[in-house]
Amino acid sequence: MEQWKKDLISGILLAALTAGVIVYTYWIPPGTVEYAAARPGAYLRGWLFALLALCVALIIRAWRARSGTQKAAAAFDFASCFTIASLALYVFSLDYLGFRLASTIFMTIGMTVYSRKAKVFQEKDGTLRPRLFVLKRIVLYALISTAVAFGTHYVFSEAVGVLMPEFSLFEF
Repeated sequence: MEQWKKDLISGILLAALTAGVIVYTYWIPPGTVEYAAARPGAYLRGWLFALLALCVALIIRAWRARSGTQKAAAAFDFASCFTIASLALYVFSLDYLGFRLASTIFMTIGMTVYSRKAKVFQEKDGTLRPRLFVLKRIVLYALISTAVAFGTHYVFSEAVGVLMPEFSLFEF
């Protein structure tokens, strides 16, 4: 498939998804914030409209480049399939594991997989680094993920007043 066709299809699909999420943001509970501009739906809509503008720019760019014959790279390599699958599992696990635990697991696994793909766990000659190095790196990823998840949870739940998903694995 030519690159312009791939960009056009991606732009249209992403624009449709973004428009759907924009509509969904009107049903997000307002939380405890009394100012409309500080509510989570308003903040999210701002970013989504920016994403929608980028989608439109991608569609226009693809349409203008339609005479080109540049071949596109494979659409579904390991990284893209892993990203889509892990993001879907993350979203569906939020209600059961809560924001903090689900985010920590998602980010730790993601950083580990992408580091392996980027050959962080290999020496320059291609041999694997010692297990202790790999273990230390994964522990570092887990600590960073925990700090980011707990920090984000604190900012949104305490400072902004957004209701965040809590752990409820045994409550169905």
